[in-house]
Amino acid sequence: MKLLNKKGFTLIELLGVLTIMSIIGVIAVVSIDGMMEEAQKTECESVVVNLKNATKEYVSDKRFDITNSGVYEVKVDKLITNGYLTKKITNPFTKEDVTDNEDKSEEYNIKREIINVVLNNDYTVKTITIDFIDCANGKFGN
Repeated sequence: MKLLNKKGFTLIELLGVLTIMSIIGVIAVVSIDGMMEEAQKTECESVVVNLKNATKEYVSDKRFDITNSGVYEVKVDKLITNGYLTKKITNPFTKEDVTDNEDKSEEYNIKREIINVVLNNDYTVKTITIDFIDCANGKFGN
């Protein structure tokens, strides 16, 4: 009996490898999508922290100009024009610049938003509320 020279793979072996590779690919795509959502939420939370820190600095510097304690409103535009926020703010979910679109009235502009600050009797910051951003639900702006 003559031995056949076996080179290569059978069709079943190739289909098995292709199936395994497809399963690994699907798992990778689903995993990457979850990482992207998590990264967007983290970036959004970073924007909120930056806004709160800038607001705290602004109120601390302006505390002698504030006439009454209680709720004090700070427009985001004041934080930008006075140099407390120097970097442009980008919506982490759409990647749009939300600070430099004043000529487009139909688009969202974060400069119009108001941050509510509750002050103690000594005009120090008690709480800062940013209602126009909800990172957990993907809300950034109106």
